[in-house]
Amino acid sequence: MFYQERANIQSGVTNHGFSLQYFEENQQCPLNNYYLELSNKYRSSLKSVASDWEKGLRGKNHSMLEEMKDTTPQFPEVSQPKKDLAFQIGRRLFEAAARNLSRMDGLLYINSSILALRDASHCGYSRASYVLGVIFEIGLGISPDPLQGLLYSLVAAQEGDRLALMNLGYKHYRGVSNYPQDLEVSYAYYSDVALKTPRDQQSGGRDQALVEAIRLQDDELLKALAKENGDIFMWLKHEAVRGDSAAQQRLGQMLFWGQQGVEKNIRKAVEWYAKGALENEDPVSLFDYSIVLFKGQGVKRNRRLAFQLMKKASSKGFPQAVNGLGWYYHTFKRDYAKAAKYWLKAEAMGSPEATFNLGVLHLDGLYPGTTGRNRTAAAGYFYKAAEKGNMEGTLHCSQFYITGNLPSFPRDPEKAVL
Repeated sequence: MFYQERANIQSGVTNHGFSLQYFEENQQCPLNNYYLELSNKYRSSLKSVASDWEKGLRGKNHSMLEEMKDTTPQFPEVSQPKKDLAFQIGRRLFEAAARNLSRMDGLLYINSSILALRDASHCGYSRASYVLGVIFEIGLGISPDPLQGLLYSLVAAQEGDRLALMNLGYKHYRGVSNYPQDLEVSYAYYSDVALKTPRDQQSGGRDQALVEAIRLQDDELLKALAKENGDIFMWLKHEAVRGDSAAQQRLGQMLFWGQQGVEKNIRKAVEWYAKGALENEDPVSLFDYSIVLFKGQGVKRNRRLAFQLMKKASSKGFPQAVNGLGWYYHTFKRDYAKAAKYWLKAEAMGSPEATFNLGVLHLDGLYPGTTGRNRTAAAGYFYKAAEKGNMEGTLHCSQFYITGNLPSFPRDPEKAVL
């Protein structure tokens, strides 16, 4: 079925744990569950659905999955260059289908768009799988097919598509669209997204975009969308060229993150960071420029200059820079006493990241003057960081609530999800 078709396109697929085709041919399923009931309800000829991946998220079926590896047909391995080429082809097919569907009369071409999306999905482009899941589930221009919608949603989620993970997490949390309410499965999906999000933010890939909540009826916010040829952007650029540090700082951030309707351009963003840091010694620009120098984003990596700039930003009382010095001594120097010193200072200045980092020191058993790990102390810092809005602190707290291993965090799946 799905993976067999993907194999035909990619000249084979890697072992994903099981094959839908195998279960179809053998008319059997190792578990009686919601997905089997859905299969029987909507398509009597199909006796099983690939549902065990979700069950595996809860850690209950490791032995079953191991047994399945022995009985699942093995497709030929695909070389990485072939996978990469197939992915690029899939991306182009997806973009073409998206353009078609975006037209005023796009639904007239829904069948050809579905074919293109299917090929893109088989090429390994997960966003195509997610869109197919939505199309089949809601019946966009076609008759609804919940089973196909479920299949493509699971495929997209298995490949790490963020929207698919969020979608399935919400449905299992609320118990909507005939999905069973299951807080543990919901938590598994949400926590997967939560783990990936900080990495996404740090990588700064060109495909990423900052999501900004804007009501279409809010004229003031809509006017603030500053495209490169818009009045606001041109005025900011004019002020930045004249040396206004606030304008340089704002332009750099807009270009780096793709904010307010501006197309992301990391190289140009770094130029404004550098201008604000080196010419005006603006603390925010000093910090931002030091970070891209540490990481080599849009500029050649220069750890020595990055450290000097971060120290200068810290001396101007910028909390993120003080926290950054702690990160520097923790990551590059392995000097945990200095790291703790700067993080305590940054926490006193109101940095939630510093609070979280102090928790990490306790969790790893690296806090100065203590011996061994202290999960209770770490949990206290994580909770304080979460209250201040720190994403990673919130994630750690949710993990404590789902396991219930600490007295201060009794098991509560609903709190874990929320």
